[in-house]
Amino acid sequence: MIGPVTCPAATRKPIMRRLTITEEARMDWMVAFLALPAGGVRAEFPDEIACADRLRAMRWPHGVHSVRCQSTDVGFLELRKLYNCRNCRRQFSVTSGTIAHRSRLELSFWFIGAEDVITAHAQGVAEALLTGHGLADRYGVSYAAAYRLKQLLMQDLAAPSGLIGARVCVRDVIIPPDIASSDLDRFFWLADQVIALRPH
Repeated sequence: MIGPVTCPAATRKPIMRRLTITEEARMDWMVAFLALPAGGVRAEFPDEIACADRLRAMRWPHGVHSVRCQSTDVGFLELRKLYNCRNCRRQFSVTSGTIAHRSRLELSFWFIGAEDVITAHAQGVAEALLTGHGLADRYGVSYAAAYRLKQLLMQDLAAPSGLIGARVCVRDVIIPPDIASSDLDRFFWLADQVIALRPH
């Protein structure tokens, strides 16, 4: 686990107003953005093996178990890259039950896509950057595949139990205690950190 993100407290003067619905939603995206690997997802998880190892370690921290019966009496079929439960005889993969299950896209696409979705929303430019055609060109896939990737990632990242978002966000974000109680101060502090980490 990479160390937590720590930054100085915000110095803005307090403004007496409430956050808009859009700002409230963006706060969650900004926290997720700050929790992304410091060097980016591509550097942290450079290939399929690294992505699968991360997903497996986070999904089954106490060892792989069957997605059907929860048994830990599980073997691995190396040639097929599948787990085989000796109890219920169910075969499953590290992506079984996730949005990446049976996808033709490699797992690394899902990790990179999650980073791109999080970043665009955190920076407030999702509508401009997350178009179907733009993503298709960026990833070298069809429009239909890019659109489906975006829609499924949005569902996964918005859900507290989402599996992909929690796997690409590797750092703890520590908000200074003197601003943690104010939604507005917290929003501006997060926005400042996002701007500071934006490539120049």
